[in-house]
Amino acid sequence: MKFLSNLFKSSKIEVNFIDNSTGQSMGVSHMEPSQLPETFSVPTRMHIHEEEWLVEEAIPENAADFINTRKLILKLKRVEQINTDELLFTIPAVSNDYPPLSSMSEYAGEPLVIHEDEWRQKEFLKPSSVDNVNKEFEQINNIIENSSVVSESGFVAFRECHARNIIEDPELEIEFSKLMNFMHVAEMQPLQVNGEFVTEGFSFKTTGTGYYGTVKNGIVTRLSISNMNTDSYQEVRKIIEEFGVIYVDWCRCELIQKV
Repeated sequence: MKFLSNLFKSSKIEVNFIDNSTGQSMGVSHMEPSQLPETFSVPTRMHIHEEEWLVEEAIPENAADFINTRKLILKLKRVEQINTDELLFTIPAVSNDYPPLSSMSEYAGEPLVIHEDEWRQKEFLKPSSVDNVNKEFEQINNIIENSSVVSESGFVAFRECHARNIIEDPELEIEFSKLMNFMHVAEMQPLQVNGEFVTEGFSFKTTGTGYYGTVKNGIVTRLSISNMNTDSYQEVRKIIEEFGVIYVDWCRCELIQKV
């Protein structure tokens, strides 16, 4: 999550923490904007009094507003601790499809290796998918808000995991050669899932960002991200602008689209 490290360094925000189950105030703190996220529109957790809390509602929701008013109300829900006897999931959502695998790849070099649970977790889709993305988000957010637990060490897990069954296959129509030129990539590497090569799969890296996908007859049909850093979002927005796609991070319920 991006933080506001460069705004209003001396202008503190009066933050009132409310236990949403009782409606009672847990206390008031004066915090720098740099200690708060840009928005509470995505699921946000806070560590307060040695406990993990989920922000259920923020008034106002966006930094531009609470920086202006210098006041912020956070309505919180305590996150339950993990019972080690429970069967838990490390992520709230997985893809409902699985790529065909092969013993060989047409690309040389060191392959990008991902686990099956990582398949299509951060991906590019067509803009026509937005409605279905939001439908999936509803189910994932429900798990994040109501089925998450946390250990004393801060490890977050989930009692349920949503297999995305509404969103369609990406079926992107990006020219492979155009993508390579745009990303300044000379060569592609293989893609492996659980030790086997993905049929028609490819991968490549830029500075700090790993990409992978599938290509058929010179057309990229799937494009996803395996790892990111703070500069990756600039690349994401450039890809969105250049190829007319949207970007979705399923486990964060994050959607980025052309402005």
